Amino acid sequence: MPQQPLRERLEQMRAEIAAAATADPTNETLRSLQQQTLAALAEVEAPGDTAIDD
Repeated sequence: MPQQPLRERLEQMRAEIAAAATADPTNETLRSLQQQTLAALAEVEAPGDTAIDD
């Protein structure tokens, strides 16, 4: 199985988590994962400028 580039995998995860969060908007775990995934994408786009942990 070929490996996906990190950005591509993060985009896929973002879409999957967003869909799950829409289906269950009160799920705090999904909301947290959504925020962490967005932060990880920002870090990939601008390394060193964004921290994943709040």
